[in-house]
Amino acid sequence: MNLFDIPDEKLPGELVELLAQGESIRIERIVSDGQVGGWCDQEESEFVALLTGTAQLEFEGGRTAELAADDTLLIRPHEKHRVSFTSTEPKCVWLCVFFKDARIGDRRASTLGALCGILPADMDMETAKDERLRRQ
Repeated sequence: MNLFDIPDEKLPGELVELLAQGESIRIERIVSDGQVGGWCDQEESEFVALLTGTAQLEFEGGRTAELAADDTLLIRPHEKHRVSFTSTEPKCVWLCVFFKDARIGDRRASTLGALCGILPADMDMETAKDERLRRQ
C-alpha cells in the first residue's frame, strides 16, 4: 500500500483504513477532505502524523492545535478532542497510531517497541538496554 495513493473524487466521508493491529496497538491511515468530526473521548493514546494537507484539532476547554504536513501530535487517553477543520486541496492524509498505556517494570513505555511487546513485561528499559548491549 502507498500511503499517498488517495482517490481523486470528493469523499462522502473520511476514508479509514486499518493498516495493522495487535493486542495493544492499532495503526490506521485516514484520508479526509473537508470533513470535521464529533467529540472523541478515547480509552487509548493516539499518536497522529499529518502527512499531507492542513487540519485543526480542538480540545475540551478551547485549546486548538493547527497541523500542517509533517506535523505530529500525541493525544492522551480521555483528552476530549475533535477535528474542527481539514483541507480539501490537498486532502489530508493522516497516519494514526492508537495504543494502550504500557508498563515495563515500574516505568511507562513510550516506544513502539515496548508497546508492540518486543520487551518482556517485567523488564525495565535499563535492563533491556544492558541485555541488547550484551548480545552484540
